[in-house]
Amino acid sequence: MAERIAVWLVILRSRIRSQTQYRTSFSLNLLSAGLSQGTELVAIVCLFAQVDALGGFDRSEVLTIYALSSTAFGICEFFGGSLNMLPTYIRTGTFDILMMRPLSVLGQLLTSEVQLHRAGRAVVGVLMLGYVVGATGVPMTGQNILLLLITPLAGALVIGAVWLVSSSMSFWLIKGEEVTVSVTYGTNLLTSYPMTVFSAPVRVVFSCIVPAAFVAYYPALALVDRPDPLGAPEYFAWSGPVVAGVSLAVAAGVWRWGIHQYKGVGS
Repeated sequence: MAERIAVWLVILRSRIRSQTQYRTSFSLNLLSAGLSQGTELVAIVCLFAQVDALGGFDRSEVLTIYALSSTAFGICEFFGGSLNMLPTYIRTGTFDILMMRPLSVLGQLLTSEVQLHRAGRAVVGVLMLGYVVGATGVPMTGQNILLLLITPLAGALVIGAVWLVSSSMSFWLIKGEEVTVSVTYGTNLLTSYPMTVFSAPVRVVFSCIVPAAFVAYYPALALVDRPDPLGAPEYFAWSGPVVAGVSLAVAAGVWRWGIHQYKGVGS
């Protein structure tokens, strides 16, 4: 185990060195990622210039949900963004090379396209979360601090599990890029707004089947101290780690099934 960890650290260091070699380019990419996140925030602020509430939630409550979601999404994108490359690797035969190496295939995939500029989204998310918490007067009790710490991490794992499942569909689909991209950015949208803005069938799917509501919606309810208008129990706010564990177990099963079914491209 120690030897494998050492190998991954060497790979990560090489990725980091290659991307920071041109500092101006790296800084601009990092800034671009942060600005992209900022424009989404501006869109929400502009929306509330026209309306007083969104799905029954005021601006501060929606911003709390959005900040939690953005932080989780940014963390997941930084560590798991390479999952989007799986359809391309399978189609081009690169995945065959990964399978021939005496290393974890999933580990190789996760470290194949590490992009440091993706950290910009996570950094902006953390800063936004700090601002929103301060501006909305969320009491800094031990319980809330703990919730603020575990929610982005658990949310990132939930999102990562969803991405792994969607990427694994490429083992059965000829061109899985459309599915992967749709799920990637669709997940970001679904976790950034209150569940009350979606129709009942959508809420059922993304609360029970794809647990998007556990990424930010339920924890945000606890932070702003309001009951769920849809009637979910209060303990859902703390269910993120459990949901993340179950989601990862399911995703790992789908991944192993896909690996077992994979026949290679013969190139």
